[in-house]
Amino acid sequence: MNVNDWKRWYTHWDKRFSLGMLTLGVVVVVCAELGWPLGTVTRPVISIFTVVWTTTGLTRLYRSVSAHTLADRITTLRLGFGAGALILLAAGELFTLGAGAAGGGSGPGGLSLAGVSGVGITYRVVFTLFLVVAVLSDFFDGRIARRTVSSRFGEDWDMQNDAAFAMILSIAAVVFVGVDSWVLLIGLARYLFVLAVPGSHEEVTTSRGYDLLGKTVCAVTVISLAAVVAAGEPGPAASIALGTSLFLLIISFGWFIYLLRRERVSTTSYLPAGTHASERIGTID
Repeated sequence: MNVNDWKRWYTHWDKRFSLGMLTLGVVVVVCAELGWPLGTVTRPVISIFTVVWTTTGLTRLYRSVSAHTLADRITTLRLGFGAGALILLAAGELFTLGAGAAGGGSGPGGLSLAGVSGVGITYRVVFTLFLVVAVLSDFFDGRIARRTVSSRFGEDWDMQNDAAFAMILSIAAVVFVGVDSWVLLIGLARYLFVLAVPGSHEEVTTSRGYDLLGKTVCAVTVISLAAVVAAGEPGPAASIALGTSLFLLIISFGWFIYLLRRERVSTTSYLPAGTHASERIGTID
């Protein structure tokens, strides 16, 4: 398909994917507010469903182009290790359930396994390494893209992985750490924007200041969520960090909506730098 056909396909795909993420978020909030009626069974089920929906949707997007750069592949690590970390949490919950039947106990989210401390320490280390690799992939992919070749797909792929990773971490924070369910607004921010704002896929002129703000907000959000999930316990510090992240997200998206409205008024056309590279659009499987 040509570039315009791909853009139409991508817009349609993005809205469906965002609707699925919103539905998932509503389910998590309802379960959290009802006190998790199914207990340790609900958390692994939600985790597995989150991983299946996210990886299936993003894999379809990844395959919608015919070739990928090294930066694209590094970006994919964010999805793989983020999903892997959530599966580890689900496995820890089920393992803790079995340990509890034998007289063991568990800490918040199953991150600490009483009676099997050696396994618990190893589990925490592996889980933390998964999060570290996922976070670092966001640091390296952009730098590699700027030094090699970039494309519009690469920009969208990076953004989609950032949003999915934030959603995975938000769900993990609510489901396994026990933070308040409003934290899901952090993970849902981008998807709510796509569903609620007309023209959310239009290209707008962004200033250097806005670009810097966007990168900073993304880094603060991901690092805050990852730190809270890795720590495994809610508290005042976690609430402050996550509240700050949500506040910055609101400012960032609010600024972008303003730019979008301004762009509609003007007749200025804009092509982002990425469009000067080859689009590498291929046939959808």
